[in-house]
Amino acid sequence: RLCQIFGAGFAEVVVLPDSPDQDALLVRVRGGRTMETSEAVDEDLLADVFSVVVPQSLSLVLREGAGPGQADAMLSRRGLHGAVMAALSVEGIVLGSLMVGRNEADRRSFTDEDRRLLEALAPQVGVTVEKLRLDERINHQAFHDSLTGLANRTLFADRVVHALDRRVAADRLRAAILFIDLDDFKVVNDTLGHPSGDLLLQGVTERLRRVVRPFDTVARLGGDEFAV
Repeated sequence: RLCQIFGAGFAEVVVLPDSPDQDALLVRVRGGRTMETSEAVDEDLLADVFSVVVPQSLSLVLREGAGPGQADAMLSRRGLHGAVMAALSVEGIVLGSLMVGRNEADRRSFTDEDRRLLEALAPQVGVTVEKLRLDERINHQAFHDSLTGLANRTLFADRVVHALDRRVAADRLRAAILFIDLDDFKVVNDTLGHPSGDLLLQGVTERLRRVVRPFDTVARLGGDEFAV
């Protein structure tokens, strides 16, 4: 839609992650084709996103040989002649950036009017991104244990049903369920306190994650009870 509005062949949305250990989401449209990827947050990516924070307007026009110091590098990495860029921000928090660009074959320049238009559209995209993030967090909380991040009882039961549907055929069962509980866990809580008990549960979680396959499900059913 942005490509249509600006008569451009390139558009990009960068959404920064909620935490440092996660990847950024990049959605790029080039020549009518959309590609969605995840990328590690490195210095180049952060410099690109926050280059729009310097201007008070949270937007800028990028031209070869002009603009901020990294403008040429930003355009070169994307194979663009020029671009217009705006911050994705909600209530003063920068979530990422929005860019529309023209390739080397299209020598038309973007104007301040284009910049103001993208700046007006960016908050709508930002609100949409924030709503999707909120929905994702709510959905995650509904099906995961808050202490360990593992699947909860509800999600585990659903995974069991799907596993049985897929793997029970011709009287041959190709699935297994393992129940695990921790002996004397109550002693840890009673003698060392609940914070120590929580650390123990998180340590057990990491050990279980290391010894299962990527497609296996590890769950905390409650208290000191786990299931795989």
